[in-house]
Amino acid sequence: MMRLLQILSRDQRGYGPLSLALGGLMLASMLVIPFLGFVQDSLVSIRQSNAGKSGISCGATGIEHVLWRLQYDSGFISSLTEENPTSTYSIVCDGQSIPLNTTLSQTSTPPSYLSDYIYADVVMTLDVSLSINSSEMATLKQAAHEIVDEFNLAENGDRYRMGLTRFGNASQSRVTMTNDSATMHTGINNVDASRFLLGLGTNIVLGINGGGAQFASGLGDRPEIPNLILFMTDGDDSEGNTLIDIANAEDASGAEIFVVGIDQVFTDTLNAIASEPDQDHVFYVSNFEDLLDLIEEIVDAVNSSGLLGAMYDIEAVDTDGTIIQVRVLITQGGEIVIVSWEES
Repeated sequence: MMRLLQILSRDQRGYGPLSLALGGLMLASMLVIPFLGFVQDSLVSIRQSNAGKSGISCGATGIEHVLWRLQYDSGFISSLTEENPTSTYSIVCDGQSIPLNTTLSQTSTPPSYLSDYIYADVVMTLDVSLSINSSEMATLKQAAHEIVDEFNLAENGDRYRMGLTRFGNASQSRVTMTNDSATMHTGINNVDASRFLLGLGTNIVLGINGGGAQFASGLGDRPEIPNLILFMTDGDDSEGNTLIDIANAEDASGAEIFVVGIDQVFTDTLNAIASEPDQDHVFYVSNFEDLLDLIEEIVDAVNSSGLLGAMYDIEAVDTDGTIIQVRVLITQGGEIVIVSWEES
């Protein structure tokens, strides 16, 4: 820590009060977060690989410098976007330049021990059009039941809420947002009841609209929690909606949409339904039975989007050539969680 204070002092030569202020902020932060060398047990101990050395290494000091910026430098944070996810700069330590690369992680599945930071309001939107026969419908319902079980609402009801919408030519809410798994299972059991009343065809736009309507004020949605739609369909739109119409409905839904295409669905349709990037939001199986093999992958994808914070990959090259690679979560509350720490 003292070395980092020295670096800040060098970088701000002639600006003593600013250096002292920055140093004060850093010392204060040590009192409220499990920071670097003091991280133990469930987090990676930064000092493990520095046993026997006098003080923290220059590479670890560089990591510390990036973490400080991720906490307090709003300009640095806002510069890391999906379009431009990487920042590169260097600091001077012991007279040598230490290059630092920071990348906003966009595809990582959070490890299980970060589950306390995952919150989501999830609406399952199921195609119940008459092109799906009774056997296929039974499998679709089984998959929906298993997804509900994976979220384990009985234990995680403070973190997850779920709703259920069905669609054919029209859409219909079956379960408004709830944290009660029994209510969801009952809704799934009855999701195909009198489905002929919704018409013979598949109206993708109305399906998306129906899913998005679940997040309306007063229906159990939580404004501060990510809104996610899990959309399952076995066919393309049969009601004259274009790909642009479908994409516009996705944009207007107020939710991040994951789509599962089954059997006779064109890739272009799935991509129009799904949020971007497509590779993280589109799933496809050639038959209903294979849908059951996707459950864990689907839930992992939803959990990645429900993470209340941002994941960053940081790399520093130490004075002896050692490459330090660290993955961290910066929570919405500003807490630093070390996910992994590797040296090579």
